[in-house]
Amino acid sequence: ALLLATALASSADPLEISVTSVSRSKGERVEFLVAGEALDVTSGRGMNIAVVNPDGSLSAFQVFDTHAADSEALVAFVTGLSSGSLVLAAVRDEAQSNMTLAAKDAMKSCGATLIDSLTYRGSYALIGLKDGAALAEQ
Repeated sequence: ALLLATALASSADPLEISVTSVSRSKGERVEFLVAGEALDVTSGRGMNIAVVNPDGSLSAFQVFDTHAADSEALVAFVTGLSSGSLVLAAVRDEAQSNMTLAAKDAMKSCGATLIDSLTYRGSYALIGLKDGAALAEQ
């Protein structure tokens, strides 16, 4: 899944954003680009979530191994985000096996509408707003 979206910062300057999630069978890769620059993060198995400031800088990043057991941590992290936060999410390797309904609901609070269709070792990418809509999802 490769997503491209333009997000408006509070200064109304558009940010070009892309999120890449490549499934394990096709190379297993996650990448977050903001204004053409890769965010300096180390992705891992599961749901990778980056929160981006209006100026395009990285506010927070965390990996949630929802293949194993990190659903509760994902819920706590997303619940703690401010309304309107720009959220970038991408799956690396596998995220579906132990993703709870609460974790899926947390992702839906960031605009996710396709999270219920996440497949075993499938790719998934989201650019969304906390308590808002998805700008792009695949």
